[in-house]
Amino acid sequence: IISPLTKTVNLGDNVFQSRPSEDMLEDAIINHFKKDSTAHVIIISDKKHKSISDKLKREFTRASVLSSRTERKTGKDAYYVLDQDIINVLKPGKNVVFLETDNAGFVSNVSSLLNSKIVTGTDIILTTTKMDKKAFEDEEVRNTHLSNLNFTYSDIKKSYNEDENNSFAKRYKSFYNELPNSYATRGFDITMDVVLRLVTSEDLYMSANQYPLTTYVENKFAYKKKLFGGYYNDAVYLVKYSDLKIVEVTE
Repeated sequence: IISPLTKTVNLGDNVFQSRPSEDMLEDAIINHFKKDSTAHVIIISDKKHKSISDKLKREFTRASVLSSRTERKTGKDAYYVLDQDIINVLKPGKNVVFLETDNAGFVSNVSSLLNSKIVTGTDIILTTTKMDKKAFEDEEVRNTHLSNLNFTYSDIKKSYNEDENNSFAKRYKSFYNELPNSYATRGFDITMDVVLRLVTSEDLYMSANQYPLTTYVENKFAYKKKLFGGYYNDAVYLVKYSDLKIVEVTE
């Protein structure tokens, strides 16, 4: 059984979970920025995401922590910070800002303040442990701000580059008169991966050892065997906004 999209599955002996888990995505972005010991880490979160903020603080012990403001009368989360709040935690040089929220207004508020360069002499990279598309891709959030901040996150896929000469995308467009979306591309990638594994190995189980990593249009697969259970894919992409495009991070 090949699971194409489901985040959580019962990983029986005959199951291949092709989608990297949320924990893997989270660990990938944390480990990526752990490699840079020169950057100052800032953790900004709303009240709902305090637990991940606490985890990040344990991972980056020298990090500055900033929480969203609350409404005075109700005590509810107001989903904003002030420019002075940002000024107080930014340091000269490189700053990596983890923004933990699923609220588009809060993303807009923070990214606008960071983009305004309210502190001179700072280089800011925006990131998050969980890319909530409804929040970060909302029309309220400016892509120019995310691009200026080199917004970086982990994902199960990289974005298809229309400039690439890809035979699958060409044939898809010639048939449907439009480029394939991420679901169509993932369906192609998974099917191609399974077919190639079956024709080059005795079975899928053996192929996991013989071909530790395979890469296709947008997705890649590196299956590992659980001690008790089936196989999981631990191949994660790191991507970032650059010049209004989403590109793969090359380490």
